[in-house]
Amino acid sequence: TLWTCFMALQGLRQGRYQKIAIAAPAVEAEEQHGFLPGSINKKMDPFINQILETFDEILGNGDSYVGKPLREKLVSTGLIEIAPHAFNRGRTYKNTLYILDECQNASWKQLMTALTRLGTGSTFVFMGDDRQNDRTSKQSAFVNFVRRFTKDTYQDYIGAVKFGPADVRRHPLLKLIMEEGDDVAPEEFKYGQDSRSGRNGSGGYRPRTPEPPEPGPRAVPSTGAPQ
Repeated sequence: TLWTCFMALQGLRQGRYQKIAIAAPAVEAEEQHGFLPGSINKKMDPFINQILETFDEILGNGDSYVGKPLREKLVSTGLIEIAPHAFNRGRTYKNTLYILDECQNASWKQLMTALTRLGTGSTFVFMGDDRQNDRTSKQSAFVNFVRRFTKDTYQDYIGAVKFGPADVRRHPLLKLIMEEGDDVAPEEFKYGQDSRSGRNGSGGYRPRTPEPPEPGPRAVPSTGAPQ
């Protein structure tokens, strides 16, 4: 996210792009908070905050409080557009750097719909990490999407970058966790299941084996005779 946001702002400043567009699937991480009030931009805020906050930090030279008003001005003037997947059908993005984040939570249809919005002079950046998949307990559509479109056939148009522990820009502890392989879920939790509630990573509930009923009084069929 950091590198992509930096390149987007640099491209905008240099005149390579006329605007930046942002999208992320409106998928929550296991918790659901219901209806979100406000405009489309406000509704999308929780799902693209990671991008907006990165813009704030870059524009403010490390101080997000300084950068936030500058970013808000770019949004209000249309130089940064929040462009959700839900409203992409029929659109064409020309001279745009389109940032599509959290693609591990996008469906195949969303990914393909976004890709086919590509217009002249534009660059689309699809970012995702299948280990952070909140949409399904299976492999995300993004894995197959990357595999399909990084074939040699498309190498003149599409490139792929894979980041590892050396690229971590958060706390050093996280780099160490990745190097140790401890960012991978244990086998018993590989689908994101909570062992206490039976909740799984797809947002549903796995059926639990019912416990045998407690012993109690037995019903005696009535014969009409006095007991």
